[in-house]
Amino acid sequence: MTLLKLTRISMAVTDMDKMVAFYNGVLEANLTAVPAFGDMGFYVGSILGIEVMMVPNGIAGVHAQQNRQQLRITVSNLDVIAQKVIDHGGSLQDDIQVTPEGKLAAAVDPDGNTIEFLEA
Repeated sequence: MTLLKLTRISMAVTDMDKMVAFYNGVLEANLTAVPAFGDMGFYVGSILGIEVMMVPNGIAGVHAQQNRQQLRITVSNLDVIAQKVIDHGGSLQDDIQVTPEGKLAAAVDPDGNTIEFLEA
């Protein structure tokens, strides 16, 4: 078997309006409603060239207490991204850390999922 390409990440979302605003504002995901699913509230966009679909958790039925995966995204200016996180309804878990890899921040989106941002 040969793996070719990651084509979509689907996210079960509790607060769709806040999550769409967060990912559009911080990661420029360009999430828009998907008319093909009618009034079910699905949104699709992309993050770093990978399609992302947000699905209402009421439909997805995910019962996780916390995210089961975590993204790490390399950025050119961590201070700018950290401010965007806060401006768009997210938060930082701690102060920005300086590590051997570079400056690192752990952000939390409006649904409580964590994302690491690394300035390298």
